Amino acid sequence: MKEKLFSPNTRLWAIRHAKEFKSFRKYILCPRDFQIAMQVYRLKDIACFYPFDSEDAAITFNEMRERIRKKETLFVPFEKKDTGIYQFLIGEDKPFVLILPGGGYEDVCALIEGYSTAREFNRLGYNAFIGLYSVKKNALYPSPLEDVAKMLEYIFKNHERLHVSIDNYALCGFSAGGHLAASFCVKDIGYNRYSLERANTLMIAYGHTSFLYEKKSRTVRNFLGRKWKDRFLREKFSVEKHIDKAFPKTFLWQCKNDKVVSIKNSLALANSLKKNECMYEYIQIDGDAHGLGLGKGTAIEGWVEKAIKLWEK
Repeated sequence: MKEKLFSPNTRLWAIRHAKEFKSFRKYILCPRDFQIAMQVYRLKDIACFYPFDSEDAAITFNEMRERIRKKETLFVPFEKKDTGIYQFLIGEDKPFVLILPGGGYEDVCALIEGYSTAREFNRLGYNAFIGLYSVKKNALYPSPLEDVAKMLEYIFKNHERLHVSIDNYALCGFSAGGHLAASFCVKDIGYNRYSLERANTLMIAYGHTSFLYEKKSRTVRNFLGRKWKDRFLREKFSVEKHIDKAFPKTFLWQCKNDKVVSIKNSLALANSLKKNECMYEYIQIDGDAHGLGLGKGTAIEGWVEKAIKLWEK
């Protein structure tokens, strides 16, 4: 009997318990704390909680399963608990992007912002990796930054085997993942601290890039821990305070009335990039949505292609 393909009507239980996904089963659903309860929902029901294209997600899960059946290694766990990297490879010695989904440093929402985004980069001719970084009590700085360094070290070490070019790589982050990606592009707290090459291009979707505007933000609290009120630390990890002329080319976008992360974040970053004469592109769209991912069916649909055009300059 031929096995059914995943579809928008597939129960999340069936996706989470697909034998091919065993190695990363616990990370598929977001938030992780509610994954057992969420299993009764269908894939299309997620649209009740997030702006979500279930048709695209179903296609992506089918392709992920097929990759694994062809003996591709899709997920590589790291030694540190609950960290690792997903590999969406096309080989051909093409450049790569490392995608860091959001989740307020409480989760890594690859279902919303990772899997389909990686597939889109593949479609457009680029290798893609998705980073699973430390969250919750393990998210205290500099732990997530150390995780990104480990991910890049893994890629650099294995690039010949994976047929991936390590020249001019890009980082792509969403929400809290946008903060992490942007922070890694800051010389003193990011790439240089770990003796790594700076990214060529940074892509940020509705990034929580400043710690100065949401005073009670869970992102700030999870990253700074008990010192979350410390003004010095808030400024230290507010990316717009540390832009210089050597900062990577940056593509960023956000909804004007984002109901989760203040538009002040992207405005402050864009203003700092402009002040320092950095190459960047900034797009605001109408609405209050957060967590749009690829933005299918919205005014921002196609943003990955625009970001790649900047990357290729």
